[in-house]
Parts: sequence; C-alpha cells; structure tokens
Amino acid sequence: MVYDIYHDECKEDGYWHGFLFVPRDSRDALLNLLSSARDNTTYDGYFHYVTIGQSANPDGKKYIAAEAWTSIGCNALQQQKLRKFPPDVLLGRKPTRKSTAEYRRLTALLKCKFVLFRENDRHRNMEAHLCVIRRLSDADLTEE
Repeated sequence: MVYDIYHDECKEDGYWHGFLFVPRDSRDALLNLLSSARDNTTYDGYFHYVTIGQSANPDGKKYIAAEAWTSIGCNALQQQKLRKFPPDVLLGRKPTRKSTAEYRRLTALLKCKFVLFRENDRHRNMEAHLCVIRRLSDADLTEE
C-alpha cells in the first residue's frame, strides 16, 4: 500500500513529531470530508489548535471547523468493524446557535495511521551522531 505522509512538530516540553500516514487511495475521500467541513462552517481561514482556547466561542466558525476536523481525523484512524460500527463523521454546521450539525456515515474506512514521538533533548543526541556520520562520509569522499 502506498501512503502519503504528513508531518508536524511542536517544541513544547521536548520536541514532538507527529506523522499522519494517508493511504493514497483514501486521500481524495479524506480531503473531500475536510473540504465539506469547511464549506458547512463557512470558515476558510487558517487555524491551529493551540489558538483555540477555553475562551473560544462554540458557535464560532473556527471552533466548529476544528471540531469537525477532529471528528474526521479520529474516524480516519478507524481500522476495522465498518459493518458493525460504521463511523458517523461530523461535518460541522452553520455558525448560528439553532443550526443543525451535519453528519456523514462512512461507507469505506480511510485506514489512516498516526505516529507520535517525543525527543527529550531537542535532538542534541541525534545531532551529535549525525556529526560523526557526516565526518565519516566526508573522509570517505576525500580518499577517492
């Protein structure tokens, strides 16, 4: 299976790396769900989860879009039991109090995978080893 890999990192209390593996044959379905959530919420701006704090308005476009994207992301990770527990993905709603949320039942699993790891020392150990490897490589090149 061929995967597209998406990466993000955070430098909070260490150095965190997150990798999202999206099967190539599920990519369009995932992007369509994310796009539908943006359309339903009418939010087309940039958002980052860190900027959505406790003071966020639950009827605000950004908040609703982030909630929908979280639902989509969590359901994209489901690996089995489609027939017994088909996921209903939240696609957001219009940013008014009385609007009804829209859901879509997935008929096929997206089978994405997520890997998270933390490097305690902000890559100091890793970089030290890279310097040694780099020196060996440079030495090998000069001998030719």
